[in-house]
Amino acid sequence: MLQITFQTEPSGALGRLHREVDGASTAVDSVLQTDDDEWLAFLTVSELTTSPDVAVAALPSVDLLRSEAYTAESGTFMLLVWVTDDPCIVQTIARRRAVPHTVRLRDHRLEGTVTVDDWDHLQSIADDIEATHGGFDLISVNQVERVDAVLGTDRFKQATLEALPADHLRTLEVAYRAGYFEVPQGASASDVADELGVSQSTYSERVRRSVSSLLDVLFGAQQADESLSAASSQE
Repeated sequence: MLQITFQTEPSGALGRLHREVDGASTAVDSVLQTDDDEWLAFLTVSELTTSPDVAVAALPSVDLLRSEAYTAESGTFMLLVWVTDDPCIVQTIARRRAVPHTVRLRDHRLEGTVTVDDWDHLQSIADDIEATHGGFDLISVNQVERVDAVLGTDRFKQATLEALPADHLRTLEVAYRAGYFEVPQGASASDVADELGVSQSTYSERVRRSVSSLLDVLFGAQQADESLSAASSQE
């Protein structure tokens, strides 16, 4: 199998949305194609200076169903949109029995990572994308032994946004951007506490609670399932 990364023109509704909201990147988190010209998409748009709601709502063929920011300071928004347009590029890839992993629009280019069977399969994908999007530039090719996670299977961002309180998200974001979690550390606890406007002891407690909330998203349900399984096996 071959895992490829390619670039093409960001045409259609995705291209218009990316241009209008003017963010650094627009990532396609998941897509549900209902027929050839209607699809539901979960998108993450980053580094915005204002809410994208007005710009998205004004776009033809795009209905904004949901818009949420990670935090007020982050400039990262998660959008749920209903699109009436040409098929999404994810469908173009999947109908050729290739496996899409990532689709991201950046610097007015669309970049995708896909797994294909072989070079002939790659050529058929390239021909389809070139026909529907006006170009296909192959960026990299790697031989792989297994297929990575499929687009739409990683719901961690959505689950985190929905599960963590806003103050926990802000604490983690400020600490992350300051370099508190880097090795070696780019910022001390005192530095992050000053940026948050709290004492160092308050920050230390807050960051532990925030990390605990994050780990609950990762492991909480799994631990509960394991506890239920263990209880059942003892009966």
